[in-house]
Amino acid sequence: MSKTFRPWKIDQTQLLPPAVSDYVPGDHLAHFVVALARESLDLSDIIGVYKSALGQPPFDPRLMTARYGDFLRATLPPFWTTTDPALVRAALRRLAAASEGSSDPETSEAPAPV
Repeated sequence: MSKTFRPWKIDQTQLLPPAVSDYVPGDHLAHFVVALARESLDLSDIIGVYKSALGQPPFDPRLMTARYGDFLRATLPPFWTTTDPALVRAALRRLAAASEGSSDPETSEAPAPV
């Protein structure tokens, strides 16, 4: 039997304010991090670790990954102040290419100043 997770109800309305997203401005990087964790990341390796149905349900891995993403954003150097998703994706591609040893000029060029 597989483990079920505690539901991640980020869109659930509350009494005050009406929704969690009311705390965060629309152009905030947190929306990008949540969308990335919800839709783009393959967390099947993490989810596969949870095999036992015993005990309390753990937190959803997407929630924990998004939370860690916020930690990463908070620890970035002060010159990284962009909320442009395209710029963030380009930087992540360059990091991935550098970790794989790629010398592709498209992925290794410096980012444009913000």
